[in-house]
Amino acid sequence: MKKLVLILFVFGSASAFGQAEKKISDTIFMIHDAPIISSKSRPLYIIDERLSKVQPQFKPADICDVKVLKPFDAFKLYGKDANDGAIILITKKFAIKRYQEKFSGLSIEYKSCLNSQKNNDDNFLYVVNGAPIQGESKIKELYNLEVEKIKELKFLKGEPSINGVIQLIIIVTNN
Repeated sequence: MKKLVLILFVFGSASAFGQAEKKISDTIFMIHDAPIISSKSRPLYIIDERLSKVQPQFKPADICDVKVLKPFDAFKLYGKDANDGAIILITKKFAIKRYQEKFSGLSIEYKSCLNSQKNNDDNFLYVVNGAPIQGESKIKELYNLEVEKIKELKFLKGEPSINGVIQLIIIVTNN
């Protein structure tokens, strides 16, 4: 009798463990009124502030910033189109255009010089709160500056030098 109970226990345990081998990727999770999340998810893409369901194709060198929103957070911001989460992508070209528009609205001299340079600000040195903004982070830092927090923007026309004319843009923000 003890052997029979032991055999039944072993087979019962084996079948219970066999059922536990379900893949997590096949599971669907539901959190309150949040959208359904599954392995077949298609996130919403926000590319340069425009909504898209199509996965974008960019070279990494063209990307300024990427943010990934989990489904619940994306759903709160973008509604049912973002049931599967969202990927927010900002290209360098878009970021440059946006910060140049912001600064042009704050300084006529900046706008005039930028127009004369055909919107090429490679010879502009941006200084924010006393620190020069250069290198890989320049575009992202300038793009992320909020106009409401800019206390002052000074444009200083540069003198010709070996590297061409360097324009100096001094930005002071409210900390």
